[in-house]
Order: sequence, then structure tokens, then C-alpha cells
Amino acid sequence: MARVRIWPDKWLTKIATPVPFGEKCRALIEAMYASMDYPDGIGLSATQIGEDKRIIVIQVPAVKNGRNVSGCTKVTIINPEIFWGRGSMVIRPEGCLSFPGAQVMVPRWPRIKVRGFDVRWNPITIGGKGLVARVLQHEIDHLNGITLDHYVRLALERGFNPIKENVNEHSQ
Repeated sequence: MARVRIWPDKWLTKIATPVPFGEKCRALIEAMYASMDYPDGIGLSATQIGEDKRIIVIQVPAVKNGRNVSGCTKVTIINPEIFWGRGSMVIRPEGCLSFPGAQVMVPRWPRIKVRGFDVRWNPITIGGKGLVARVLQHEIDHLNGITLDHYVRLALERGFNPIKENVNEHSQ
């Protein structure tokens, strides 16, 4: 398990480097899942543990008819890229392992498609909606050096209070 970097660590604003095709990443990915699981996270980027690689992992609770069911959506994407986003932006609170205890209102597409590679370097396309779409966008933001602080600054510049207080549910 690797240590998750906490804001204002400069690693969090670094734009990650693409992983060369075929590079072995399994040990890093396992460390990422372990690091994400420890504080009950639902997504993590390699940059959050100080690795200059475009890799994300997500583990979102499964939902059916609006209720949590057993299991989860567990996805690893190497060199992820959002290539499609649809719907009106939805503003919801997000937390982040790198900003413990913070909840920030962030606009996101409700539906997206991401392409990249799995751990065996097979090309993959992942479609996500709702929480899965939100987590994918959040983690890809990390790979581009964008953190919750970015959204706080944007909202304040526009005269909005982006901080969500007294949020009991875990969201990212």
C-alpha cells in the first residue's frame, strides 16, 4: 500500500505522463487498489500516490433501481481518455482521498465514455453514468493536474460557495 498524497502536495497538480505501451503495471495497480481501499475510497489516480503514470482505478458500489446491491463496478484504465460526454452538467458534492473531510460542489457530465487499456494492454471502452461517470471524470482530472481546489477557485471567481457542509454520504 502506498501513501495517498494530501493537498497541497505538488504531485497533485502534476500532469501525468502516458504509460508506454506494454509496460508492466500490475504491481502498481495492486498498490493503488490497496491504497484506495484503506480509507474507503472509490477511485484513485497514480499521481495521488506519487507515480507519474496515466493510470486510474475505480471501485464503485453496484446500484440497481436506485439501491445498493452486493458487488461493485471495479475498473482499471491505463492511459484513459474521455472521448464522449452527454447531458446537462450535474453539480454534486465530491470528496477526495487527497482532501480528507472536504466536500466540494463540482459540475460533471452525467454520462461519459472513456477509452484506454486494461492491465493486459487490451484496448477498452468504458461507458459510465451517474456515480461511475463522476468518479471516472474525477480521476482523469487528477491525471491532468486538476484537483478539487481548481473547482473551489472557479466557483469563488463566479461568486458561488462551492463548499458542501454536513454531507454524511461518501461521494467522490
